[in-house]
Amino acid sequence: VGRRPAGRAARRRPAAQPVLRDVDLRLRAGEVVAVVGANGSGKSTLVATLAGVLPPLAGVVEGARPGLVVQNPEHQLAGRTVAAEVAVGLPPGPGTDDRVAAVLARFGLAALADRDPHRLSGGEQRRLSLAAMLVHDRPVLLADELTFGLDRHGTTAVLRALADEARAGRAVLLTCHDLRAVASVADRVLVVADGGLVADVDPLALLRDPRLLAAARLRPSRLLRRLAEVVGDAARLRDALAALDARALRAAAAPGPTGVPVR
Repeated sequence: VGRRPAGRAARRRPAAQPVLRDVDLRLRAGEVVAVVGANGSGKSTLVATLAGVLPPLAGVVEGARPGLVVQNPEHQLAGRTVAAEVAVGLPPGPGTDDRVAAVLARFGLAALADRDPHRLSGGEQRRLSLAAMLVHDRPVLLADELTFGLDRHGTTAVLRALADEARAGRAVLLTCHDLRAVASVADRVLVVADGGLVADVDPLALLRDPRLLAAARLRPSRLLRRLAEVVGDAARLRDALAALDARALRAAAAPGPTGVPVR
């Protein structure tokens, strides 16, 4: 897995530079795989290669054509309106209109259907990019830093959507810098460091391994460290975090002293 040098150096020396070596990875239907690692470790390059955006320098990528959400959603926008963005690539007709309306409603974008996608907030653009990927019902879904810049409410909604897609039988892979998000949704965690995949573990095993955490440049919160000490397995860790998120969402929706929900 590699990328080509940019600028004048690329014109003088077109040979690609390896970023990751000896990558042997299989995505399975019904599971969520998180990829973690330091900035510049090759996470985005791995996703781009799996998506077919970058060709592998050696070996092959096999499987169905995946859906892809890139790290900067504005780079992916092609429609003049939010609804048109979701409909890109779909055949015209009443059935398509219904599919677009359903996915807009699912991600809280129905009221923005006629808006210019470039005028949405960053969080709205991320939800839109996810909606535009999911409307195609592809069996493999790839997301690069989908939760970046989202608040806890937005992160929870996005993670639930990815978990729902996995339960529906799709294979999901996401890169993520948010360790709590990883522990909340991932069945497996791939640690990228030193030019390769150095571990394939469950989230609880990652939290309990200082060496892997250091390799990925991750620092778990006090809450995650405490949960890792007391829960028995990764499923119980996920359930505990889901309960905490649900409690936080209920508290946010409850009216404050002025009668307005606390957000």
